[in-house]
Parts: sequence; structure tokens; C-alpha cells
Amino acid sequence: MPAKQKIFLALAVLLLASLACDYLPTPAPEEPGPPSDDIVATAVSATLTAAAGESPATDTPEPLPDA
Repeated sequence: MPAKQKIFLALAVLLLASLACDYLPTPAPEEPGPPSDDIVATAVSATLTAAAGESPATDTPEPLPDA
């Protein structure tokens, strides 16, 4: 096999191998978030609570007894 054919064959193999590789970055998978219904339900609940004049329930610590 002549030298030109060997070089051509080697370049062809390298070209095909480089085309087989994935050089484009893959996008990161999106993290699952709450469905849009939950966001709407939360917003409606907050609006109704604010309109009713109620404050959201909070955990308040009980006072310590005096010693």
C-alpha cells in the first residue's frame, strides 16, 4: 500500500472517529418544580387569607415559667 493511501486512510479514520464523538454540550436536566396548579393554589390561598384579615399560622414558642 503506497504512503499516500496510508495517510488518506488514517485521516479518514480520524475524521470518522471525530464525527462520532459528541462535541456539543448537553443541556442540564431541568429540576422538577411544583406543577403550575400548586403555584396558583398557593397564590389563591395567600390572597384569600390576606383578604380575610387572618394572619398565617406561625409556631410561637411557649413562655418559660418563672423560677
